[in-house]
Amino acid sequence: MIYTMKKVHALWASVCLLLNLAPAPLNADSEEDEEHTIITDTELPPLKLMHSFCAFKADDGPCKAIMKRFFFNIFT
Repeated sequence: MIYTMKKVHALWASVCLLLNLAPAPLNADSEEDEEHTIITDTELPPLKLMHSFCAFKADDGPCKAIMKRFFFNIFT
């Protein structure tokens, strides 16, 4: 005979699991923030184009739609 949990029992079991296991990941974030530092003063080396098609200008397309086609932008 297969035992199936009622909806009420399944609800309380999931609530108990959430309350028991949720505090550990919530406290772990504060420790990880201390390790990471934001560096804003670094200079990037100049970019070199590998292929000539990377330097093509943006193409609006034949219908001049609002959104431009995707293109390679060396500055992003």
